[in-house]
Amino acid sequence: MTGPVPAVQAIPGGQARIFTYTYSATSTGVFNFTGGVYGYDGNLYPLPVSASNVVAAANQVTVYQNSPNLLSPWPRRSAAPWASCAPSS
Repeated sequence: MTGPVPAVQAIPGGQARIFTYTYSATSTGVFNFTGGVYGYDGNLYPLPVSASNVVAAANQVTVYQNSPNLLSPWPRRSAAPWASCAPSS
């Protein structure tokens, strides 16, 4: 995991800001993301305020194994094999 980006933001009263986290799966399975924040309310400083995510089911992600590349085992040709064949009579 990397982030958040940006690491710190001032959030004026009544507004919202976005923090971005990047996750990279190392195995398959079902994962639940939860999170929380903390900071200081400018009106209540120095009292800290916090919030957490309580809707874990909405943050559920299933990671599947990568699908194999489905390539033909035969050599590729620049044209269809019948393109240079003369019609039979």
